[in-house]
Amino acid sequence: MTFRFHIGEKGKEDYKKVFWAVSALVPDAMVVTFVVDFESGLYQGLHYVFGDPVIHGSTFFFSQTL
Repeated sequence: MTFRFHIGEKGKEDYKKVFWAVSALVPDAMVVTFVVDFESGLYQGLHYVFGDPVIHGSTFFFSQTL
């Protein structure tokens, strides 16, 4: 299952709200891996809501940050 969304403010609290909503939509799903862009708030939000997930960064977004 794939989710794609854009958050304007991109703060940890905003990401936490979205991740809690996603986890409520699919409560029985076992989410273990994420492919994301490079933002500290995003990483913090994922760890807060999903514990210790495997996070892979997108090479496209990584090249944009260089």
